[in-house]
Amino acid sequence: YEYHELVSGINEFLNELPERKRNIFVCRYWYADSISVIAKRYNMSNTAVSMMLNRLRSELQDYLVKKGYEL
Repeated sequence: YEYHELVSGINEFLNELPERKRNIFVCRYWYADSISVIAKRYNMSNTAVSMMLNRLRSELQDYLVKKGYEL
């Protein structure tokens, strides 16, 4: 039950993101694309992709904590 609730929380978070950020997040953490592949695909620098993913992870953590998950 807790697993499904967590998945639901992550999906809610992703659905609230702008499409580009959501796609980059999914490319990295669902499809396991490398930073360099994502950077090329979205015409970004490796550093910009890394920074975006770092911020998104932090935002996801904050979102889940607000939803009552203990991380």
